Amino acid sequence: MFRVASIALLCALLTASVRAQSVQVHNNCASAGALSVGINTIAFVCSYSNDASPCHPTGANGWLKFTPASTDTYYFTLERNYVAWAGGINLIGLRGVYSGACGALNSLQCFAFQPPPSPFFVPGTMHCALALTAGTEYRIEIAISGSCPNDSMLFEVLPSATNDECSGALAIDAGGTPISISNATTSAVQSCPKQKDEWYSFTPPCTRTYTVNIDAGPSNTNAYSVDIYDACGGTLLACGGAGHTLTMSAGAAYLIHVGIQPLYVQGAYSTLSLNNAILYVTDHFGLELTVTPGFLSIGIECGAPYGAYFTPVTLVPGNFPNGWFLGIDITWFELITQLSAAPFVGALDSEGSVTNGPYAVPPGLTLYAVGVSDLFQPIWKASPPATVTTI
Repeated sequence: MFRVASIALLCALLTASVRAQSVQVHNNCASAGALSVGINTIAFVCSYSNDASPCHPTGANGWLKFTPASTDTYYFTLERNYVAWAGGINLIGLRGVYSGACGALNSLQCFAFQPPPSPFFVPGTMHCALALTAGTEYRIEIAISGSCPNDSMLFEVLPSATNDECSGALAIDAGGTPISISNATTSAVQSCPKQKDEWYSFTPPCTRTYTVNIDAGPSNTNAYSVDIYDACGGTLLACGGAGHTLTMSAGAAYLIHVGIQPLYVQGAYSTLSLNNAILYVTDHFGLELTVTPGFLSIGIECGAPYGAYFTPVTLVPGNFPNGWFLGIDITWFELITQLSAAPFVGALDSEGSVTNGPYAVPPGLTLYAVGVSDLFQPIWKASPPATVTTI
């Protein structure tokens, strides 16, 4: 009996957990609920009355406040202009943003109180951007039409994006990067039209095939558009759509341009929900099987990319990508043998490989292997099958 080590590599994968802070929309300016940077869940206090303001002299309104820690352009995003209540529908929207004390407010921006334009149905999202000064307290007025809302809404506050233009592209690694375009503007120069766009750069460690795609959930993914360039102002390699697969060269910086298709943005409104999208860069890796007398070494082409890997090895080839492990028809006996071998899960060495340890491999065996990556993701990815004959 012989045992062939399986390999795995665990690397940190950038993830984000967004916890929405709960804030109450009060019915008078002085008791305004305080917003924080990030996503806030806003709940409503009933019995709204008219606390008169420069933008809203009549009608029911509610109040929030925000004090920026740094001077910057801040982006306010109010998700959903309609909120259900027991007797029908409430129309909720941004009415105004103010500086100054309650009773002596100075309007910075007023907003028309109306439903979002067609084709924007429930829910809609409303955006605005304002230059704010650090340490200054600002009041945000929410207009309310209808009875008391019994539903909550999301209110996002973000400073300006540092990667709003190609020159400030944010460097990312392979894996998943949470992104939000709520605080993005529209780049003046772009080959494929989009709005509220941001820029990222990816430098592949190996020359191989990569897939770049956006996952924003079933409601939002189709709204995104992804382009890939070989440099700022350089050649457009891929245009539009939520994802692309192409060959990238090791050491070259590729610019990834992410934005919203114009159809999904009209003026201050969009159809996007306030859920962070994930920008994925996935490598289509390959295996390297190397033999020396009595030993077998298994590695990842050109070193070790991100993720977690499991490599079953068997004497029986399968029809890729079918079979037990995406092309390798491993038997239960072989699987148990590998599970009992060490290391089953462990770190690759500096060459991106691992050798089978103390167990000698007899000569003349034709072995088949496939690597399975992203073990902690819902969908696994497989390398093409590799084969080697031991010596």
